[in-house]
Amino acid sequence: MKLIEGVIDTVMQYLQDNMAAKIATVDAEYGDFPLEDIKNWYIAEVKQVPEYPSILVLGERSEVREEGDSYVRASHLVTIFIVAVDQDTEQLRRKLYRYTRVIFDLLRDSRASYVTTVTSIEYSPMFTRGESEFISDARLTVEFVAYET
Repeated sequence: MKLIEGVIDTVMQYLQDNMAAKIATVDAEYGDFPLEDIKNWYIAEVKQVPEYPSILVLGERSEVREEGDSYVRASHLVTIFIVAVDQDTEQLRRKLYRYTRVIFDLLRDSRASYVTTVTSIEYSPMFTRGESEFISDARLTVEFVAYET
């Protein structure tokens, strides 16, 4: 059993495999400015992100809901950060809205793997607080319920 590490690896791979196509769909819908493809992916907190946009997928906690000799059903709370940059602060905020929408839509599409619930989406900078007005982040808090044998 891999517990939260397995969830993070699966979610990260799914997002990496599908993000570019979903970004293209959202770009076509709006047509005003393009979202860049994700440059870097992390599963740990980093002090500084060298390229933007980047995504961090961080495990917060797990709660075992049911356990047997050969199985575990657990709830895993994961935070997904998107860190972006733009010289236009209003456009930067719109980028964050759109990136979180892309991630939200992909997570909804991936529900076959896990029972997935996005519990919150926040836009006040947490990861990039105080860095620069031209760098910001948003985060989705997601609960994944996994049954493992």
